Amino acid sequence: MAYDHDAIGHYRDQYDKTVIATRYADFGELETVPSFNIEFPGSTTGEWSEATGVVVSYWVHDGGIDTGGFIAQDGSSGSHAVVRVTQYDRSGGYIRGTFSGVLKFALGDRTTTITDGAFQVQLAP
Repeated sequence: MAYDHDAIGHYRDQYDKTVIATRYADFGELETVPSFNIEFPGSTTGEWSEATGVVVSYWVHDGGIDTGGFIAQDGSSGSHAVVRVTQYDRSGGYIRGTFSGVLKFALGDRTTTITDGAFQVQLAP
């Protein structure tokens, strides 16, 4: 299964982390709106896991109601994630990389596995 989301990257100085987030747009008649986010420390290439600050999450908003989602982050038992950033061009350039892991459902014990996720987003100036 593949998802293609319109997203943008932001570097947060005050937290020294990069956030890649789905851009919210006019989805027209679409009732179910997906939201996908990746967070990792710093602003450079490298590899991180949930133990070193990575957060990977996927949420679904159905008809304006948050129906829960899947997340991997430190302290979320039964989940893990790895993010590899292969390109990080500061200020208006691109961030590229891959991610994988097991994300745990926020409202229960279900999990979903991501084996070969990839991202390519523009970094906000």
